[in-house]
Amino acid sequence: FLLEKFHLLGHSWGGVYAQVYAQKHPEKIQSLFLCSPGSGTGDAWKKTEKEVMQFNKSVTTRGEWCKMGWNSLMGALGSNKAYQSLFTQVVNNYHEGHQVAMAEQATDFSKITSEPINKTRKNILKYPELEKMQNPGFPILITFGSNDIYGKSKQLTVERYPDATTVIVPSSGHMPWLHNPGFFKEVISGFYDCGDQTTESLQSINQYDLLNKLKEQQNAPGMQYQIIKDSEILFEYADGFASIESGDPVTPQTRFNMFSTTKTFTAVAILQLEEKGLLSLDDKLEKYLPDLSELKGVSIQDLLSHQSGLKNPIPLKWIHLQEEEDSFDYKTWTQQIISENEKPKNNPGEVFRYTNVGYLILGEIIESVSGMAYEDYIRQEIIHKIPDIDYLDFDIPESGYASGYQPRGFMSLLLGFMIDKQKHLNKTNKDYFSFNPFYLNGKSYGGLISNQSSLNAFLQTLMEEESSILGSESKSKMFQDHQTKDGKPTGMGLGWFTGKLNDQRYFCHAGGGGGYYCEIRIYPELKISSVLMMNRSGMKDERLLDKLDETFIP
Repeated sequence: FLLEKFHLLGHSWGGVYAQVYAQKHPEKIQSLFLCSPGSGTGDAWKKTEKEVMQFNKSVTTRGEWCKMGWNSLMGALGSNKAYQSLFTQVVNNYHEGHQVAMAEQATDFSKITSEPINKTRKNILKYPELEKMQNPGFPILITFGSNDIYGKSKQLTVERYPDATTVIVPSSGHMPWLHNPGFFKEVISGFYDCGDQTTESLQSINQYDLLNKLKEQQNAPGMQYQIIKDSEILFEYADGFASIESGDPVTPQTRFNMFSTTKTFTAVAILQLEEKGLLSLDDKLEKYLPDLSELKGVSIQDLLSHQSGLKNPIPLKWIHLQEEEDSFDYKTWTQQIISENEKPKNNPGEVFRYTNVGYLILGEIIESVSGMAYEDYIRQEIIHKIPDIDYLDFDIPESGYASGYQPRGFMSLLLGFMIDKQKHLNKTNKDYFSFNPFYLNGKSYGGLISNQSSLNAFLQTLMEEESSILGSESKSKMFQDHQTKDGKPTGMGLGWFTGKLNDQRYFCHAGGGGGYYCEIRIYPELKISSVLMMNRSGMKDERLLDKLDETFIP
């Protein structure tokens, strides 16, 4: 019988055939699914071939590459066996870096013959350029693996179909149904409207698409994102490179520098000490640190809410290499920085001015009152009381640690005036400088290292009614909007910034510096928390979670 309409799926070369057919016979198409398609005919095909050659060369030895060249030449001259050998190597290359069962890898190329391959390539090159297809009258889905064989040429396909849904399949290459079958199944279910989870699948696909685009826009080698409600994961993402040099991927367990999100732990520690009766937020600093003569009248609460009047020197240069850690004198450095910057620019309570120096002082108070080193107190009284922690500490982990990167451009030039580039940076490639592993000199303003799941465990524990780390009264103080003396809102609680998304109140903090950027957030009324981490430099609070969380916030 004759089909009036049908669903058309094309992969790789078949994706070019599918595009040609859809252009000639759009009336017959029910839907079009282009999975890692070749980018088109004529010059577009030439670009595709060039990129595929570059990919194959990058994953083969010199001997394998030379053999591929010879088999390609002999196949073009009519040798069936040459093409059979060539495509065996090609498929092995496509699985490079991906876990695929041997049975799934096995492909029978014994039926391949040279004549149809050579004729097809010749005709693809001669075929007229494919036209833009707007409002085609049928749905179109385009997918590529996050580590696909194509480069910029895939954008030609995307631009050809402006109404299509484009999805980057994470942790996959040119064969996503083998490399990430679970996600690929969601793509199929969502597009063809099958199964009980269609709505959820489409939402998940759209969220992955949003994150892939964000990672590209942010010029981040790797990225993690996770959003949780009542300890149930609503969505999580981990993709890209933890190390560009080694090719190690970002996984949900990969650890990143947290930078200033550490301040929320410092705030919790201070409030814990108040619960124990060891200090009061209204106490003046001279009670604990009498040598700070310039800060008389400044309270602990002023420091927590960034209303102390202290200035904020740029802290990017406040780092030292991992190999210098054993000899670095934290106490001397901290006292020197506080002494150099202790004279306020304003009286306490007059203005909101973010300052890392204030949180260095809070770290000193925690040590003075508790009798413990700051990092030991945080470990014992906060981290060790949180269940389901994967990694949350001040030490650089021995494995699973993301390298930090600085995209080349204006900011990389500016960094040269702030840090010793010869000491701290390496030229990774034409796009990035990489940071040598380093520690921050001040642990209480930014020293922690973690990943998405461990940070969410902290946030969820903090929101529990009977929290193991902080009582209800202290949380009410912490999550309260503060004002200056003349009643101006500061957008700040105690250690947390405030905001609203879809009219839902949230508290958040960002952390950024050389090589890393992090955002954490809680929605107390919804019991929802979210975390974003990436290994590219960040210098300000970018509120990227506003866009990522929006789908999940009613």
